[in-house]
Amino acid sequence: MEAATTEQKERLKKVNRHVIWFGFLSLVTMICLILPLPWPAVAFVALPVALVVAIRGIVLARRDQLTKGATVYLAFGLALLGVFGLYTIPLLITWGPQWDYQQCLQQAVTIEGRDACLTAFEQATKPDWTRLLNLLGR
Repeated sequence: MEAATTEQKERLKKVNRHVIWFGFLSLVTMICLILPLPWPAVAFVALPVALVVAIRGIVLARRDQLTKGATVYLAFGLALLGVFGLYTIPLLITWGPQWDYQQCLQQAVTIEGRDACLTAFEQATKPDWTRLLNLLGR
């Protein structure tokens, strides 16, 4: 087995930086999506940046055939980002009602109050979902 050249080591460092940044951005995305509004807005920025970093990392790793581990990690990470992306679509569609629902829950003291918040949220989002389903049905 031959030793890696300085150029190969530099390319490997570049791929590793992409992997580390991708992991960091994915973690930021995941954490921001579970926090209350307005934190998911950070995820809307971090998610596409992580996507670009992952794709660039895969291209770099595959072009130089440096490491299969980084390619596999980034490919699985892209699948995870796809799940995060699917989670963000409804959140974007219902951002206003989600905000109102969150504020209502903070003020609700009883179970009936929480149920009223949920009913109001469902009524507020029903037109959005109906419109979306009609668009997808055409």
